[in-house]
Amino acid sequence: MDVPDTLTSGLASVVAPLGVDIDSVEMVKAGKHRSLEILLDADGGVDMDTVAAATRLISTWLDETEPMGQQPYVLEVSSRGVGRPLTTAAHWRRNVGRLLAVTVDGVVRTG
Repeated sequence: MDVPDTLTSGLASVVAPLGVDIDSVEMVKAGKHRSLEILLDADGGVDMDTVAAATRLISTWLDETEPMGQQPYVLEVSSRGVGRPLTTAAHWRRNVGRLLAVTVDGVVRTG
C-alpha cells in the first residue's frame, strides 16, 4: 500500500527530537489486517532504547492524530539493520569505516 507523504513527514517530525531519521515507512495489508512498518536510522546507529522511545512517541502521535483512520493496525518500529541496501548518501556516510560488499556490474567487491 502507498504511504501518504503527510504520514511520513509527520512521523519524521515526531522522532526528530530523538536524533533519528525515518528510513522507510511501509504499510502492509493482509486481509482485514494492516501493519505499519517504520524503520529508523541515525548517525552511529539506533539502539533498542531509542527504538522503544520512538515507538512510544509514534504510538501516541498516531492515537492523537488518527492518520491511520479507524481500521485496526499493528505498529512495528525497528532500526534499518545491517543487511539492507545502501540507497542514499546518508546510508553510505553512516557506513564509512565498515566492511561492505558492493555489487558493481554483477561483480561483488568487498572493502
